[in-house]
Amino acid sequence: ELIRRTGNAMVPGYTAPKILWLKENEPKNFTHTRTILLPHDFLNFWLTGERQMEYGDASGTGLLDVQSRAWCEPLAEFIDKDLLAKFPPLRSSTRPAGLLRSTLREKFQVGDVLVSAGGGDNMLGAIGTGNMVTGRLSISLGTSGTVYAFAETPIVDPKGEISAFCDSTDHWLALACTMNVASAVDRVRDLFKWEMNALEKNVARSEPGANGLTFLPYFDGERLPNLPNGCGVIHGLNSSNTNRHDIARALIEGIVVGLAQGMKRLVDLGIRADELRITGGGAKSATMRQIVSDIFGLPVVGFKVGEGAALGAAIQAAWTYRQTRGEPMPLEKIVKSAVKIDRKTWAEPRKENETLYAELRRRHADLAQKLATGGYL
Repeated sequence: ELIRRTGNAMVPGYTAPKILWLKENEPKNFTHTRTILLPHDFLNFWLTGERQMEYGDASGTGLLDVQSRAWCEPLAEFIDKDLLAKFPPLRSSTRPAGLLRSTLREKFQVGDVLVSAGGGDNMLGAIGTGNMVTGRLSISLGTSGTVYAFAETPIVDPKGEISAFCDSTDHWLALACTMNVASAVDRVRDLFKWEMNALEKNVARSEPGANGLTFLPYFDGERLPNLPNGCGVIHGLNSSNTNRHDIARALIEGIVVGLAQGMKRLVDLGIRADELRITGGGAKSATMRQIVSDIFGLPVVGFKVGEGAALGAAIQAAWTYRQTRGEPMPLEKIVKSAVKIDRKTWAEPRKENETLYAELRRRHADLAQKLATGGYL
């Protein structure tokens, strides 16, 4: 019913469950809440004095009907009959948030400064990786992991595994998200007291398949599969693979396999791509890019500007500025001039690892399902 009404299933990471928790556990704070803003909307409010919320990040509240780009009133009223009065007006992601307010102009001694709408990291990452036409697929490896594709119309997953979000161009983004990437890597680095280059050397030292280890990196629960109370699991330890390099590689393979499950669901929903565009901190690692290519079975390529979301935000701001000045420029033209693939980062899937990683994907999914069914995740 939720998917029918909003286009998305409800997961704990969305804003709606947090609002309900606040109401039930801190009723005084809920009662005193006048306005609900997402982080970048609050920043725009601080800069401009304008309360508003753009469609892209509003998708992540769990309260937006992404097909109509309107709040789902019955769902909001289920939480509280007056909840929508606390939300700001919805706005197109292509409209500026407003002008820098006068007190800040005086403080910084500047003239009129236009503030763009901004957006969610993945929505802007799509712009910053040139993922603005069908047939392209981006993977972001940061605090969390995402795989996403541009869509002309909403791609609603009846299973609720893929999120149907509005993007930052007034189109849509089909997105799979896992929670444990940089946080999982940091835990293992801290355990072994490694710098990042030591981790990469140890991962490269181990063979594909990590000598039989399977690592479910659900340190903070997981979103795909939906296991909010999940935990990390290392399966298959024996006398030959209980070592740092095999554990390190099993972790990285476990992270990537989780995202590959999301990719499989995107394919099931009709999304196709010939290559995978990679961004985020993990994109800097040649070893990581090769593992991603092998497990996904697709060529992988990075960019000369590695932080796709930051570049996308700058592109969106430039696009908004030109429109406001009455000198509109097609967004695609700005993207073409600013987003440059770095061919030196290119990685091809290795045929000899195809069967091994197909089996690892199967084993990973089977282990997670059986442990969850048994009440251990």
